Amino acid sequence: MEKLKESETSLNAEAGDDQETLEKLLKSLGEDGPPEDQLQGLLENMMTQLMSKEVLYEPLKELNEKFPAYMKEKAATLKDEDRKRFEGQQVVVQQVVAIFEDPGYSPENVEQNVRVVTLMNEMQSYGSPPSEIMGPLPPGLELGQDGLPKLPDSCTIA
Repeated sequence: MEKLKESETSLNAEAGDDQETLEKLLKSLGEDGPPEDQLQGLLENMMTQLMSKEVLYEPLKELNEKFPAYMKEKAATLKDEDRKRFEGQQVVVQQVVAIFEDPGYSPENVEQNVRVVTLMNEMQSYGSPPSEIMGPLPPGLELGQDGLPKLPDSCTIA
């Protein structure tokens, strides 16, 4: 989990540097913003970076190591709904870790990247992993029931 926090800190630092550049780029493209194909490329690039092995592998490997003991320890006390969610998460985490640990893994392999994105979307559908194995979240970051970060009311994504 520490690796995930370090990645977030690093990305935030880089984003701070890039924020001004991004604002200049958007202004240069006019009031209507960038053409849709450019925006799509930008979003795809951002998602590729977020779904990279460098960002995901260590935290998922840690989850993969902690899940079995957690499930065994909490088996009798978990609600059936939570148990099913956590079991689904555990399977997804195992699959993503297996992709990253495969000797044939390559960040340029489109098929593997699509599979990772698909699995991470599935993981998101299960909501947040158990807080006991996630550890503390970075200050100011809270997750909703859907596993996504809660955004301030003033933040809108159109």
